[in-house]
Amino acid sequence: MSHNKAESLHFYKYLCHKIGSEEVVKARRLILTCQDMDAHPKRFLRLSSGSKGEGLNLNGSDFDVMLFDLRFKVYESERVAVQDHDCVLVMETEDTQPCYTYLRLFTNYNILPHKYKKVFQQQSGQNLFSSELYKLCMLNSVATKFHHRPVNNIHGPCLSDKNYEFDLAFCFKCDQWVSQAQPWITRPRATWPSAEFQK
Repeated sequence: MSHNKAESLHFYKYLCHKIGSEEVVKARRLILTCQDMDAHPKRFLRLSSGSKGEGLNLNGSDFDVMLFDLRFKVYESERVAVQDHDCVLVMETEDTQPCYTYLRLFTNYNILPHKYKKVFQQQSGQNLFSSELYKLCMLNSVATKFHHRPVNNIHGPCLSDKNYEFDLAFCFKCDQWVSQAQPWITRPRATWPSAEFQK
């Protein structure tokens, strides 16, 4: 056996000892997938992510969950936008840094329920989605009740518990981006709710 092959096998055995065999990792992923399918409320689609979502139980790693808010829908441009959800947003890339965009309201602001209006800010005559306002709304409603965990901190793009062991990232779906990314989860930043977010 060559030296490189022996080192590779040694490293594989070390990883199996530290994080589990391939079968164990697959089983962890399957368990989380089943929990995701069963656990989300009607307004959200749940997707476990991060290292634990990949089946790796690494010491010290937090538990990351992406919740897709199904009331919102993002379109790449106004040309392809359809009023098919409670609140439709369009990517607005003028006056943004490369690979970033604003989320502009496509739905008529005047007919929006108040709960939606609370997450928009006026800028240059446009209603732009505010991730900060959205996170504050979520902090006061859904997140505090999520799986009976006291989620009570804003932690970057996420909401977290007091020890930062559990992160919730609220996301929106953009079908055009889903079809471009293979697999689409390799671009999670594309759906993070933010006044500016990276493509």
